[in-house]
Amino acid sequence: MKKKTVILISLLVLSTSTFAKQHKVKVLEVQPIYEYVVVNKPVEQCRPLYSRQLTVNHDGALFGSVVGGTIGNMTSERKNRTEATIIGAVIGGVIGSQIDNNRHSVRSPALACTTHYVNTEKVRVITGYDYWYRVNGKMYKGFSEQEPSRYISLRK
Repeated sequence: MKKKTVILISLLVLSTSTFAKQHKVKVLEVQPIYEYVVVNKPVEQCRPLYSRQLTVNHDGALFGSVVGGTIGNMTSERKNRTEATIIGAVIGGVIGSQIDNNRHSVRSPALACTTHYVNTEKVRVITGYDYWYRVNGKMYKGFSEQEPSRYISLRK
Protein backbone atom coordinates (compact mmCIF):
# COMPACT_ATOMS: atom_id res chain seq x y z
CA MET A 1 0.00 0.00 0.00
CA LYS A 2 2.85 2.37 0.85
CA LYS A 3 4.57 1.59 -2.47
CA LYS A 4 1.41 2.50 -4.43
CA THR A 5 1.07 5.78 -2.53
CA VAL A 6 4.73 6.66 -3.12
CA ILE A 7 4.41 5.91 -6.85
CA LEU A 8 1.24 7.97 -7.10
CA ILE A 9 2.78 10.97 -5.31
CA SER A 10 5.95 10.80 -7.45
CA LEU A 11 3.84 10.73 -10.62
CA LEU A 12 1.93 13.80 -9.48
CA VAL A 13 5.14 15.67 -8.70
CA LEU A 14 6.65 14.81 -12.10
CA SER A 15 3.53 15.80 -14.00
CA THR A 16 3.21 19.17 -12.21
CA SER A 17 6.89 19.91 -12.83
CA THR A 18 6.34 19.23 -16.54
CA PHE A 19 3.44 21.68 -16.62
CA ALA A 20 5.45 24.19 -14.62
CA LYS A 21 8.09 24.26 -17.36
CA GLN A 22 5.56 25.46 -19.95
CA HIS A 23 3.71 28.75 -20.12
CA LYS A 24 1.33 30.30 -22.61
CA VAL A 25 2.01 33.48 -24.55
CA LYS A 26 -0.32 35.48 -26.76
CA VAL A 27 0.22 35.35 -30.52
CA LEU A 28 0.37 38.97 -31.69
CA GLU A 29 0.30 38.51 -35.47
CA VAL A 30 -0.14 35.65 -37.95
CA GLN A 31 0.85 35.84 -41.59
CA PRO A 32 0.15 32.98 -44.04
CA ILE A 33 2.96 31.89 -46.36
CA TYR A 34 1.83 31.27 -49.93
CA GLU A 35 3.42 29.24 -52.68
CA TYR A 36 2.36 28.82 -56.30
CA VAL A 37 1.88 25.24 -57.41
CA VAL A 38 1.24 23.99 -60.95
CA VAL A 39 -1.84 21.80 -61.05
CA ASN A 40 -1.73 18.87 -63.47
CA LYS A 41 -5.16 18.27 -64.93
CA PRO A 42 -5.92 14.73 -66.18
CA VAL A 43 -7.20 14.60 -69.75
CA GLU A 44 -8.67 11.35 -71.03
CA GLN A 45 -8.74 10.66 -74.75
CA CYS A 46 -10.81 7.76 -76.04
CA ARG A 47 -11.15 6.29 -79.50
CA PRO A 48 -13.59 3.61 -80.59
CA LEU A 49 -12.39 0.14 -81.45
CA TYR A 50 -14.62 -2.26 -83.28
CA SER A 51 -14.12 -5.96 -83.16
CA ARG A 52 -16.05 -8.59 -85.06
CA GLN A 53 -17.28 -11.48 -83.06
CA LEU A 54 -17.93 -14.35 -85.43
CA THR A 55 -19.84 -17.40 -84.41
CA VAL A 56 -19.42 -20.55 -86.46
CA ASN A 57 -22.87 -21.82 -87.27
CA HIS A 58 -23.98 -23.74 -90.38
CA ASP A 59 -27.70 -23.76 -89.64
CA GLY A 60 -28.38 -21.01 -92.20
CA ALA A 61 -26.60 -22.86 -95.00
CA LEU A 62 -28.44 -26.08 -94.19
CA PHE A 63 -31.83 -24.41 -93.96
CA GLY A 64 -31.15 -22.39 -97.15
CA SER A 65 -30.16 -25.57 -99.05
CA VAL A 66 -33.36 -27.36 -98.05
CA VAL A 67 -35.55 -24.39 -98.96
CA GLY A 68 -33.65 -23.69 -102.21
CA GLY A 69 -33.72 -27.37 -103.24
CA THR A 70 -37.45 -27.59 -102.52
CA ILE A 71 -38.19 -24.43 -104.52
CA GLY A 72 -35.97 -25.65 -107.40
CA ASN A 73 -37.72 -29.03 -107.40
CA MET A 74 -41.23 -27.51 -107.34
CA THR A 75 -40.65 -24.90 -110.05
CA SER A 76 -38.79 -27.05 -112.59
CA GLU A 77 -40.08 -29.25 -115.34
CA ARG A 78 -40.00 -32.99 -114.89
CA LYS A 79 -36.97 -33.62 -117.14
CA ASN A 80 -34.79 -30.95 -115.40
CA ARG A 81 -35.97 -31.59 -111.85
CA THR A 82 -32.71 -33.12 -110.53
CA GLU A 83 -30.51 -30.31 -111.89
CA ALA A 84 -32.97 -27.64 -110.67
CA THR A 85 -33.05 -29.21 -107.20
CA ILE A 86 -29.23 -29.25 -106.99
CA ILE A 87 -28.89 -25.68 -108.31
CA GLY A 88 -31.65 -24.49 -105.94
CA ALA A 89 -29.97 -26.23 -103.01
CA VAL A 90 -26.57 -24.64 -103.81
CA ILE A 91 -28.04 -21.15 -104.29
CA GLY A 92 -30.21 -21.51 -101.19
CA GLY A 93 -27.21 -22.73 -99.16
CA VAL A 94 -25.13 -19.72 -100.22
CA ILE A 95 -27.97 -17.27 -99.45
CA GLY A 96 -28.68 -18.97 -96.10
CA SER A 97 -25.00 -18.88 -95.18
CA GLN A 98 -24.77 -15.14 -95.95
CA ILE A 99 -27.89 -14.39 -93.91
CA ASP A 100 -26.57 -16.49 -91.04
CA ASN A 101 -23.15 -14.76 -91.11
CA ASN A 102 -24.75 -11.30 -91.06
CA ARG A 103 -26.97 -12.30 -88.18
CA HIS A 104 -24.15 -13.79 -86.07
CA SER A 105 -21.42 -11.31 -86.96
CA VAL A 106 -21.68 -8.56 -84.39
CA ARG A 107 -19.60 -5.41 -84.40
CA SER A 108 -19.28 -4.55 -80.77
CA PRO A 109 -17.92 -1.09 -80.00
CA ALA A 110 -15.20 -0.79 -77.39
CA LEU A 111 -13.20 2.20 -76.23
CA ALA A 112 -9.44 2.45 -75.99
CA CYS A 113 -8.71 5.27 -73.56
CA THR A 114 -5.46 6.88 -72.50
CA THR A 115 -4.96 9.49 -69.81
CA HIS A 116 -2.28 12.15 -69.94
CA TYR A 117 -1.72 15.13 -67.69
CA VAL A 118 -1.58 18.73 -68.79
CA ASN A 119 -0.11 21.59 -66.73
CA THR A 120 -3.16 23.77 -66.80
CA GLU A 121 -2.86 26.44 -64.15
CA LYS A 122 -0.94 27.79 -61.22
CA VAL A 123 -2.74 27.80 -57.90
CA ARG A 124 -1.75 29.75 -54.81
CA VAL A 125 -1.72 27.49 -51.74
CA ILE A 126 -0.85 28.13 -48.10
CA THR A 127 2.26 26.19 -47.09
CA GLY A 128 2.48 27.44 -43.50
CA TYR A 129 2.21 30.39 -41.15
CA ASP A 130 4.69 32.84 -39.68
CA TYR A 131 3.62 34.16 -36.29
CA TRP A 132 5.01 36.65 -33.80
CA TYR A 133 4.84 36.68 -30.02
CA ARG A 134 6.44 38.63 -27.17
CA VAL A 135 8.27 37.29 -24.12
CA ASN A 136 9.74 39.66 -21.49
CA GLY A 137 9.39 42.62 -23.85
CA LYS A 138 11.28 40.95 -26.69
CA MET A 139 9.59 39.96 -30.04
CA TYR A 140 10.06 36.45 -31.43
CA LYS A 141 9.03 34.85 -34.70
CA GLY A 142 7.83 31.26 -35.14
CA PHE A 143 6.63 29.02 -37.97
CA SER A 144 3.84 26.46 -38.04
CA GLU A 145 2.32 24.34 -40.80
CA GLN A 146 -1.11 24.77 -39.15
CA GLU A 147 -2.60 28.13 -38.29
CA PRO A 148 -1.68 28.84 -34.65
CA SER A 149 -4.34 29.59 -32.07
CA ARG A 150 -4.47 32.88 -30.11
CA TYR A 151 -2.13 31.47 -27.46
CA ILE A 152 0.81 29.09 -27.85
CA SER A 153 2.62 27.04 -25.23
CA LEU A 154 6.34 27.63 -24.73
CA ARG A 155 8.79 25.56 -22.69
CA LYS A 156 11.11 27.34 -20.28
